[in-house]
Amino acid sequence: MGCPKRFSLTDGMGAALLSQPERAASIVRAMAQVCRAVTVKIRFVPNDDETNLDRTIQLCRALQVAGAKAITLHARFPGELPEKTGPRRATLRRLLARLRTEIAFRHECALLVNGDYYTHADILEACSGGWMSGSADGVLLARPALLNASIFMPNESVLLPRLVVVRDYIALCFRYDLHYKNAKYVMMEMLAKRRHPSAIWKMFAHHVPANLTIENLSSAKSLQDMARVLEYHHHEDTHKHQDNLDATNADDRHYDDHYFLSNHNFLNVNNNVDENEKSPATNRSLKRSAIYAFRQDKQFNS
Repeated sequence: MGCPKRFSLTDGMGAALLSQPERAASIVRAMAQVCRAVTVKIRFVPNDDETNLDRTIQLCRALQVAGAKAITLHARFPGELPEKTGPRRATLRRLLARLRTEIAFRHECALLVNGDYYTHADILEACSGGWMSGSADGVLLARPALLNASIFMPNESVLLPRLVVVRDYIALCFRYDLHYKNAKYVMMEMLAKRRHPSAIWKMFAHHVPANLTIENLSSAKSLQDMARVLEYHHHEDTHKHQDNLDATNADDRHYDDHYFLSNHNFLNVNNNVDENEKSPATNRSLKRSAIYAFRQDKQFNS
């Protein structure tokens, strides 16, 4: 219930529900009647007072009473973009501390957090200090996992170099006979910088060689082509798992690199320059790309 995208807001979904606690609670209540456990993800309620966050707390109470077994709090208000606005960690901590004073949020409803937890240190900090100081029960990851999936490795204080992670990924693609179109999309997301704050990107950008670019990867038409770009030498896996429903690249699934190549934020993955300013021409190109991607996705799903 925190998605700030226009398509969600115009249809009364996502972040639009943050300002409609009764409706949000009714949705959770209906789901709780047929689901084993209902979880909800939200942001701070729009126009809430950042000092006391009363409206956000009231929403959390309503969701818990309606049957939510876990609530994830993204440490931003709707409309705050990760690449431009850092997470409001101190505000989130105060919110959790206030919720923990109620027994329901200590024993009945888990409180999880989300928003730019790119390192193990970030995660440990979020979950430490005790309930009454605003610690979380867990952390949800999305963009950090795309950037470097080794963040899921236990007992590791330092993330693996991104090149190692990407090569491990292509090895798994070979082993499980993943369709190259799906593999290429995921790998491009692993290399793209558009979803990440510029300060975070600068920490990780040097972990890939200069020749490993979106442009070079986009020319790949098979897993073998991708392996060559990665300078990864594949050896046939005798334990290879094959899904007969998707064992061939010869199908009608549509994939087009225009989605990546028309967006300057995807390009030059080793460029550490913060490109916040976009020219009118670039904005028009991005708009055309978004419309194109939407149409192709709609055609695929139909």
